[in-house]
Amino acid sequence: MGSTGMIVKKFVLDEMNLTYYVGITQIKKKSTTEPIEKTFQVIKELQNDFNTSIIQFFLDRNVLNHDHIFHACYFVQKATTLNRNISSNQQIEILLYLAANREISKSIKRYGISKESLEAGNVICCIMNNDGDFSEILETISRKLNAVEIPITLESVSAEKFKRIKDLFDVADHQIEIILKSYNVKENIERLLENDVNILVDALGDLLCEKMSLLSLEKVKSD
Repeated sequence: MGSTGMIVKKFVLDEMNLTYYVGITQIKKKSTTEPIEKTFQVIKELQNDFNTSIIQFFLDRNVLNHDHIFHACYFVQKATTLNRNISSNQQIEILLYLAANREISKSIKRYGISKESLEAGNVICCIMNNDGDFSEILETISRKLNAVEIPITLESVSAEKFKRIKDLFDVADHQIEIILKSYNVKENIERLLENDVNILVDALGDLLCEKMSLLSLEKVKSD
């Protein structure tokens, strides 16, 4: 599977003496005759075959942008390093932090993949490891899932997407307004929805990161 534009980022966390890489791509199955249960079995096998990497697939619809994923991966790495995982499964842990929610069922409901999403090409593949070598994993995904990489649509920005994710995470207007003030932005939300939705997406992204941080602190308090 030759990458058609995989987003790859290296992270160096000096405070934890940790370096890791995150790769994000989008896939679509070439053939969709297999039942979804077989796809899940293949995904499980992929994780077993590449057990030094974390490989997760999730629906793109409720992902704000690539930073949403990068932040979730950061908190998974931090929790693992400090032995503060919410789940014993790091694949599930990514979904929990994406959803900023401790409940596995709710997180899967928001980000779980389906046969239809694979057919439509609405599935993000996220790979995290310590060396940044994703080529063999991508080739194996292509072969075993009969899938191809497609251009990533994750970064498309719209007022509709902002409103949907804002409502999904129960973010209030006044919370967005507080972040906007910290940016020294004086325009109101309605005007920004018409003229500069990117600023609103940035503000929402900051709040989602804050929710992930609070989720990680809940784990500390419960210990």
